[in-house]
Amino acid sequence: MQTLRDTLGDALKGPADEIVLAVSVEDPTAALADALATDARVRVVRLQGRSSVPQLRAAGYRASGGEFVAFTEDHCRLAPAWPGPLVDALQDRQVGAAGGPVPNARSGSLVERAIYASRYANFAPPVQAGPCRSLPGTSIAYRRETLERFFGSGAEGLWEHELNLRIADAGLRQEMVPTAWASHGKRYRFLPYCELRMRHGRCYAGRRAAAGASSLAALRAPLLPGLLAARTLRSMASKTDLSDWLPALPLTAVIHSAWALGELIGYLAGSGPSCSETD
Repeated sequence: MQTLRDTLGDALKGPADEIVLAVSVEDPTAALADALATDARVRVVRLQGRSSVPQLRAAGYRASGGEFVAFTEDHCRLAPAWPGPLVDALQDRQVGAAGGPVPNARSGSLVERAIYASRYANFAPPVQAGPCRSLPGTSIAYRRETLERFFGSGAEGLWEHELNLRIADAGLRQEMVPTAWASHGKRYRFLPYCELRMRHGRCYAGRRAAAGASSLAALRAPLLPGLLAARTLRSMASKTDLSDWLPALPLTAVIHSAWALGELIGYLAGSGPSCSETD
């Protein structure tokens, strides 16, 4: 719960005109969110039942009213003046989304290093400023008009990967802003995290299948653990001393295997309840 306190404290030091805390009433941090909402800029939005992070993002977007909308998560420490640098990048009308890197604030064990690398290897600092192929959901911002055009009313979860693909297909670019970092600080246990990634993989594949992707895509699932591990290794090798991370590679491969199993289930059986049970 301390992480929410720290994240909000960092956000309050920035230039945001309003801060919306979207929480599930079933989350133990819901009561803390109410207790922390003492600044006039802070508003708490509560969702009934179990909610995924994309569903919370959508609720926060619907409740906000600014010209620019920035998203982060409650385990992050934020760069000074965040999200100011992201808003500056969005002044360029050809930029559809702006985001920052994700440093690792939990690296004390092999499990923590494996979890971080499996999720954020592409966004580990150092990163190059300018156009990029993807952005993290932990530090990302859009113009409201962009969200209205490509996401609409936010009736379902805001999955940044899907949204950013639509933005890119329209000819707008994604922009990486190195100074707009938001660190990863969430504590996980290994097996529950693998289950979480399996649900996320199922949701991803189920949504793709519902959008028309062929079920033949399931045939690639057995290859995914090796492919994802190789990509992670390539990314981490370009950013860090591999002696610090390489021992965690087998655990990272297990996490990628859990995702692959989720994808296989999603393509064959649909997303089921998984999209409300992931982050």
